Amino acid sequence: SAGPREAWGAQAADVARGLDGRPLCRRWLGEAVGGGELLRYDAPEEGAFRGMMSNGCRLDLVWGEGGGEGEGAGDSNGAEGGDGRVRPRSAFYKRVVMGELDAARDKAREQPAKLARDARSFGVEAGFLASAACAQLLAAGVHAPRAYRVEMRPDEASPIDSAFSMLLSDFSPEAGWTQVGLLDAGQARRSLAALARLHAFFWEGGAFSTSGGEAAAELEAAVWPAGMYTQPSMQPAAQFDRLAAKYTEHSERLGPRFHAAEELAGVDSERLQTLGQRLQRVARDAAAESHPFDDVAAGAGGAGGNAARRFRT
Repeated sequence: SAGPREAWGAQAADVARGLDGRPLCRRWLGEAVGGGELLRYDAPEEGAFRGMMSNGCRLDLVWGEGGGEGEGAGDSNGAEGGDGRVRPRSAFYKRVVMGELDAARDKAREQPAKLARDARSFGVEAGFLASAACAQLLAAGVHAPRAYRVEMRPDEASPIDSAFSMLLSDFSPEAGWTQVGLLDAGQARRSLAALARLHAFFWEGGAFSTSGGEAAAELEAAVWPAGMYTQPSMQPAAQFDRLAAKYTEHSERLGPRFHAAEELAGVDSERLQTLGQRLQRVARDAAAESHPFDDVAAGAGGAGGNAARRFRT
């Protein structure tokens, strides 16, 4: 139904659906984000995206008598109701139904190991955003999405049947947030400072790590041991074994523009042609050396040691 912008416009009805395929329930949405009477919500097409591995949309919210129109206390995207509670004017909904995504279906056929890894990564994301640790991060002044509701339906036996949804607080334009593709120097500095604050919150010896307890145990159970999946043990064998062939494919696809690039002036042409082969010879050892926390890779790294330094770019 129509939202606060007082214009129907195009709606992202295909995204604003539950994992069962039905439109999001107004009552469920109201209880999840504010606990008041939600009169209606809008899912404007302009606030939606459809990506390779997930879809999402902004939900504009219109509250009943329990939610006023004034600025919310302590929440620039909120409205304070008659009961004193701040309810958001908008929320962001992210929906991942693997079987509905073309890229996921392609991976199921061609790279099933990567699809299984992707399904686990969505579980990590959802688990972190819904954790008590993330709530403490927000309380410490680090801007991160607040998870109102998270639903996880992982299927390890059949990853293509996995599904996840996250109803999150919204970094909306009305609250002063914008999305940019390329950062200027000032934006880059502020972004790095925000990332530093996020990581510092979890440093060993900090308040969170020393307090321990259920929040720390929940976080450790929810996230990757390494915080990501670039480590060798989470890569398919082809990631290393086909480097030379992939390099040749890219080189041929780029054609003369690549070989005549100004940045490559003075580079020996033979070394340039054999770059993929030389990279493939040391890739496994270099990956193991640069990911010392990856026990599987460390045990199978073979030469390890100075392998990475044998290759000069």
